[in-house]
Amino acid sequence: MFVAAMLCIGCGKQTLPLPERVVEVPAGALPVSLAWNAATGAPVVGCTNGRVVLWENSGIPPAVRETGSTAPVTALSVLADGTVVAGTADGRLYARSPATGQERRFEPQGSSVRTIAFAPQTANVLQFVVALADGRLLFVDAQRGSEAVRSGHKGGARCASYSPDGRTFITAGDDGRLAWWSPRTRRRSAVHGGHDTAVAALQWLDGGRWLITGDWNGKLLLWNAARQTAVGDAEQPDAVAGIAVWSSREFVTGSWDGVLRLWRIETSPNRPPSIDKVAEKATGRTIECIAVDSGGPAVLVIGDDAAIRWWRWERPEGIPAAGERIDRAATAEGRRRAGR
Repeated sequence: MFVAAMLCIGCGKQTLPLPERVVEVPAGALPVSLAWNAATGAPVVGCTNGRVVLWENSGIPPAVRETGSTAPVTALSVLADGTVVAGTADGRLYARSPATGQERRFEPQGSSVRTIAFAPQTANVLQFVVALADGRLLFVDAQRGSEAVRSGHKGGARCASYSPDGRTFITAGDDGRLAWWSPRTRRRSAVHGGHDTAVAALQWLDGGRWLITGDWNGKLLLWNAARQTAVGDAEQPDAVAGIAVWSSREFVTGSWDGVLRLWRIETSPNRPPSIDKVAEKATGRTIECIAVDSGGPAVLVIGDDAAIRWWRWERPEGIPAAGERIDRAATAEGRRRAGR
């Protein structure tokens, strides 16, 4: 049973809305990592006991998969076809193909897995990169073979991602810097600063035109990916716990202050690109990680109580989807209602 949390704002109190549902994880352990599987229309959850919970069909209970480790699942990544790769705190990797049901458990890597990034899938060849806590990047490629290289980040890489076209690979680290890599040579081509603390999350938007990064101080940066230049920024009051894509030019951030925020990239010929806040929703719990239901509109979060909550989030009245046309009066009214 769920009780609505109370949040003190100024001198008054506001009752927070209940989540639409709480996701039960039948793995005998607490959830610590989360991803959305668009192929099944359901979440994938990593647990503290090394197990992965997969909802493979909405009509049947979830399946519990063993990664080969009893350490927490610290990283999850899901391909468009539903292929799942999980990494654990003791450096083990687990992969499962939904098409064949085949599972693979890799040799331990000797360091905690921080993040896993898939290359865009071509010719059914599985390619991904693993960022390890000891500063190494492990390139896994069934055709070319695997290779470990140093990330070059002081403190190691904390997040990583291939561009949508697969021509660029980005890492961001504890040093607040971003590195551009060549997937072909597996070497860095450029390094740029911008954050004063560890970069906690990054996401591509608009087909790879823009890159969004967020750090532990709550700073968000908008990057022109082609120019490798930060062109806009925004602030939130507490650390960015995760970034999830909402639409081609919109994204959701989860924060340690327990608030989900919907942001939009605004561009016009007469001013520089900017990150504008569209709406926010208080959840009443510190947010540890988030994922967006691609069938939406909904956001999944893991809170500091290790419960998974599925928040239904309709677009605020008067706020159009990115790219939609709407008259200025309606836009102003929508922003007023959203508290901007």
